[in-house]
Amino acid sequence: MKIIRARLKKKLGATAVAVPLILGATFGSVQPAWAQEEQPKPAATEPVPVKELPPLNLPEVRNDRDLPQAEPRPDIPAPPPPRPEPKGPAVVKAGIQPTGTRYFKLFYDGQPIGWSSYRVTGHMKLGETDAVILNSDGELRVGFDQIVPSTFQSRLMLDRQTLRPAYYKCIQGSGGGEFEVECVYSDSMVAQTNRTGDNRAVHFHNFEGPAPQLVFNNLWGHLDTFPEHYWLMVRSAVNGGRVQAYDPILRGEGEVIIYEPKTTEYLYGGRKIAAKSYDITDINGVMLANVIVAADSFELLEVEEIGSGLKMTKATPGVDKRLANIQGVDLTESRIVPSNVVFPDPEQLTALEADVEIDLRGGQLADHRIAGYRQYFTGQLVEGVMKGRVFVRSVPREVPFDTPYPLDDEVPQEFKKKLDPGPGVESEFPPLATKAREIAWKSRTTFEAAKRLNGYVYDLEEGVSLPSARYALESGVGNAESKALLLIAMNRAVGLPARKISGIAFRNGNWVPHHWVEVWLGKNIGWTPFDPSSGEAGRVGAAHIALLDSGDVQNISVKVTDYAPRATKKVPYIARDLQWSVGEKRVYGVYKDGEKIGTETAAVGDIEVVDDQEVFHFDARSEIQGESGKTVTKATQLLTPQGLPRKIVLEHTNAVKTEATTYEFNEDTVSIRPGKEGEEAYEKAQAREYPFAKGTYFTDPRLLTHWALMAGQVPLTPGSEKEFPLHTFVPGAKSQKEMLLEVGEKEQITLEPTLMKDKRDEAEEAEGETKPEAGTSEDGNSETKPAQEAKTEQPAVAEPEKTDGQGDEPNAITADPLQNLPSSGTAKTQMATHLITDSGLEFWLDDRGRIIKIEIPDQGLELILEKVESSLE
Repeated sequence: MKIIRARLKKKLGATAVAVPLILGATFGSVQPAWAQEEQPKPAATEPVPVKELPPLNLPEVRNDRDLPQAEPRPDIPAPPPPRPEPKGPAVVKAGIQPTGTRYFKLFYDGQPIGWSSYRVTGHMKLGETDAVILNSDGELRVGFDQIVPSTFQSRLMLDRQTLRPAYYKCIQGSGGGEFEVECVYSDSMVAQTNRTGDNRAVHFHNFEGPAPQLVFNNLWGHLDTFPEHYWLMVRSAVNGGRVQAYDPILRGEGEVIIYEPKTTEYLYGGRKIAAKSYDITDINGVMLANVIVAADSFELLEVEEIGSGLKMTKATPGVDKRLANIQGVDLTESRIVPSNVVFPDPEQLTALEADVEIDLRGGQLADHRIAGYRQYFTGQLVEGVMKGRVFVRSVPREVPFDTPYPLDDEVPQEFKKKLDPGPGVESEFPPLATKAREIAWKSRTTFEAAKRLNGYVYDLEEGVSLPSARYALESGVGNAESKALLLIAMNRAVGLPARKISGIAFRNGNWVPHHWVEVWLGKNIGWTPFDPSSGEAGRVGAAHIALLDSGDVQNISVKVTDYAPRATKKVPYIARDLQWSVGEKRVYGVYKDGEKIGTETAAVGDIEVVDDQEVFHFDARSEIQGESGKTVTKATQLLTPQGLPRKIVLEHTNAVKTEATTYEFNEDTVSIRPGKEGEEAYEKAQAREYPFAKGTYFTDPRLLTHWALMAGQVPLTPGSEKEFPLHTFVPGAKSQKEMLLEVGEKEQITLEPTLMKDKRDEAEEAEGETKPEAGTSEDGNSETKPAQEAKTEQPAVAEPEKTDGQGDEPNAITADPLQNLPSSGTAKTQMATHLITDSGLEFWLDDRGRIIKIEIPDQGLELILEKVESSLE
């Protein structure tokens, strides 16, 4: 039985849905991210027919320049010529007799995932039909993150002579829920009832010819885990031929081609059996399955679905018990693949080049081209496997979207089929057609109509769904495939040709199987893309890789080699040499609501040369005592002479575990890898790149000395700037944020905690409003608040004399910004310049370039300088 496409939950930490009927995954909407450098918008031109459009203006990326000009890129290889179809009508091998139970072992990508069995229990009369009865059972263990056994039971009655179905019922249970399909056939139609929980839908489908064979999505490239369906299929054309088929899931008709069998030998039970091997394709010649039966008895021996990874082999009784404790297969790693480059704003990508390797059933990478989008592929194409390099370009359209709605243009003959209902595209369903017209009727242009429909589908809840427009509409829930089918059906219902584009796309940091839509908006506009999962309308980013006749994707491997636009090369920063002296170690106390909760130490160490550039060692360590115990955070860093990051190893230890992460900063990216050099996790992990602009400071919220390092760069000389736009990289969020730092007045500062909880509560109550939280949460995603009002000017206080105190050790000098900082709680004061930020942080900078205090008022956090040590070595 077909397995329902489940998707991972959008919410962080949510448990994945147990896999029901269709294997696959889709994802939530694209998350907003830090904007990349804005690209210039092309000027609009007069409408030009699509066939006369000039070549696409491709954005230049580095590989474009590096490729030899004398060696042009080849186009996508032509698919092999179709093999000749068997001649004559299909011959049915009738006369099925009652049998014992036949058992099969199911494998996915070579790993056992379950079992299936069937038996012919007897025959009965249904009117004029002499019917045989097949009962089947099975269990399957596959899933995404969580593997929950799925059980299958079915009953099939079919004509003994024609093998056409008369009645079919299937029930699949998974995770406490059930899905049921029941079909009653006549010579001209089928009445079908689907039940999911409390939902019940009845559908009537009229056949164009005689009643077709029963098939579960074999036409459109999804898994069918009932081996007897393939056995009946080859019995329906024992010498080869075309077979009409009906899919109860997509509720549509189609055809498969069964080719003349080849004689072979099959090894079973330690002996070779004379066998016949049947190839099954769709009507385009794309391989769907290979079926092997015994030559003399026509006993089913093996079914292999090409490209899907599923294989079913004949087994002995008891296989259900022998496989009772198998682990199953988690499909997450094969179908949800982390990208080596993470795009914060993938819909803005104009160019992508990537090395790809994809196993799939019923498809290949397309030489796909419409106005504004172009893709081509070079490499190896064989049945079920594609390996090579894909090039994608996507730029804003140069043609205005001004074709009036309703569409009056004559639809080209080759596109007229894209107006008709089809499998999963129930555009004739009255409630669907009515809803589409209701949404689109006020639109002035075809683009506006398609965009409104796209917005409606985009707003549907994302979750488990069947590949059916009607199902998505009635349930209000859809995944990428069912949303695409619903958008197609709605466009067709209002007279706009539409087609599904399947492939893979970048979603939330991963490459995943995906589906989107192209709508024909008129002769001057042509095909235009819409993605009802991400909300993109009129253009999709180059992170969409199209597949031709896409089927079930088994494995994905994508390595991005280049892309555009790149991150901004450089952002403003304080171009001063590092103000933290080499050999200087500072000790800070960390306070929460006036109570000391820990200590931070930081020091600038040795200088070394990396890539012909001097870099400084900067080590920071924080020990915090919290409710759940002590946590230790350490950072080992290499800094440029201006205090900008080159490489950082960050370690965090709590009562449960220690985690390390390595950050390497390049020209316009930061490469992040779990672990540190020498550890197994580091050596095995793939680095992931994120946009990063030169001039951005590294600021982990668990180490406030990072902020002290950055703010200490602010110049206080007469005539210096008073405002500094600064950019910080927050590792928890893996993104950059901008803040504005303003230089205030010099004032008297007390080096003891002042943010007592009771005082904060009184201040908030007096203000009569709740302030936004300052930006120092561990994940880096907290909100910012407006810049703090300048404080009332304090009375002038004489500035302490700048002298250092000599320590007891001959090779160490102990210096204190207050000359002699007390260890008691007695208040000590010093003059320091107040630095204010729009994110809620406040700093006090002394004349030696040291941050002596940091306050985060809304969180009650303070960092207070307690001691400074300098080594002469």
